Amino acid sequence: MSLPLLVSPAQLAEQLDRDPGQIVIIDLSSAENYATKHLPGARHMAPAGLLCGEQPIPNKRPSDAQFSALLASLGITPDSHVVVYDDQMGPQAGRMIWTLHAAGHSACSFLDGHLKAWEDAGFATTAEVPHYEPTEYPASLDTHNLADMEYILTHLNNPEHCILDVRSPAEYRGEKVVNAAKGGHIPGRLTTTGPTP
Repeated sequence: MSLPLLVSPAQLAEQLDRDPGQIVIIDLSSAENYATKHLPGARHMAPAGLLCGEQPIPNKRPSDAQFSALLASLGITPDSHVVVYDDQMGPQAGRMIWTLHAAGHSACSFLDGHLKAWEDAGFATTAEVPHYEPTEYPASLDTHNLADMEYILTHLNNPEHCILDVRSPAEYRGEKVVNAAKGGHIPGRLTTTGPTP
């Protein structure tokens, strides 16, 4: 199977017609939106499954055991090609792709345009919840793509490094505090590309 990292609705539909057996579609939308409609065969996943949930920083990525249990509960195997989408314009689906890659599972795709693009292309949706069997998938998350505090402080003023802040402008300016002890941003060479207010 050969699906690109960013897959169009037409590409996905063609592959589903040709060989649906290895594709696992994951819907990271709200439970309410999933219950209303989703791609046929899509399995719902709460985005909280991608967080460790432990203080003092509950939004760090999950442990190996947590992610292994999540993959198993979704019926994903090492041979599955995982296709993801959400109802938030991509942050949840993007985090799922990143976490899968950290686990060495590169057979995954991001549905371009999410559910709306699928519908706009004329493809059917459903409210039917699919049946699937849980699996066993021991996962080990690589840490090479993580920058901890020590790394950031060491490279803060290195011209070859740039810290990209993708939060909202209000969070960047410190006017809004979300999942942080205080408002504002990391000083130094920093760029923001967050959405405009």
